[in-house]
Amino acid sequence: MAAQGAGLGVLRNATEIDDECGLVLASGAVDIAVGAMKRFVDDERVQECGCGLFTNLALFAALNGQSVRVLLASGTVDVAAAALKRHPDHEGVQGAGLHFFKNIADLDEGRAAVLAGGRVGLAVAALKGHPDVEDVLEHALGVLQIVAISDDGQHVLLGGRSVQVAVGVLQNHSTNESILEAGLAFFQNITYSCHEGCTAVLSNGAVAVAMQALLEFPHNAGIQEVGLGSLRNLMDVEEGRSAVQQAGAVEVSRTALRLHPQHEGVQEAGLGLLENVTWN
Repeated sequence: MAAQGAGLGVLRNATEIDDECGLVLASGAVDIAVGAMKRFVDDERVQECGCGLFTNLALFAALNGQSVRVLLASGTVDVAAAALKRHPDHEGVQGAGLHFFKNIADLDEGRAAVLAGGRVGLAVAALKGHPDVEDVLEHALGVLQIVAISDDGQHVLLGGRSVQVAVGVLQNHSTNESILEAGLAFFQNITYSCHEGCTAVLSNGAVAVAMQALLEFPHNAGIQEVGLGSLRNLMDVEEGRSAVQQAGAVEVSRTALRLHPQHEGVQEAGLGLLENVTWN
């Protein structure tokens, strides 16, 4: 088992270099890794390194416009999900498996695979099971963020307690900018053209969380973009309009527009929020 874990570790490390990813994809190494993960299901190093290898390959595919069909056809999502279920307390397996889910869900084919069979629930379980492991939390929130892009993803996530759990994570990690950005991006996507999503976000206190992040990190363009985007979306529902305006979002939006004049995302979100205020 030690040899299997070491071998997968070598492949994982090699695929951190783009030039090696194409060679690994063409070599049949993915099938070998899947086979090892199926055979050594209790070996945490094998599971962590296998998921880490898949993470790098999925990122390579997404960045280079390549299909993830090789990864999907080999059963990578299945063995990663099995690893997450079998090793819920292992931080390395959880972090690597969820990072893989996040990367492969960036592409439509992969997103559908992550949504299938309730696998996205593994991300919510990780948020609850590892409340102090920031790497795991960031990747888990990243999965929710990407899955919530689609109508199907919104429906699945709103069927559970994903918003409530995510709000709690952001409240407990209010100084971690990466976690805040991932969580606010989730709120932005779950509220996009989705009344039920807006209701869930409003009822769980996410407006206060978003405002705190916007005020604490005015120079972080990523936080400003997704935080203002969340508030802008909430104004599509009647109860959201008053809550956002009463929270002081107009002034925060103006500040963000002034501090980030060249950032298209911040400008779009901030101006959209102000337009909603004017329109209403």
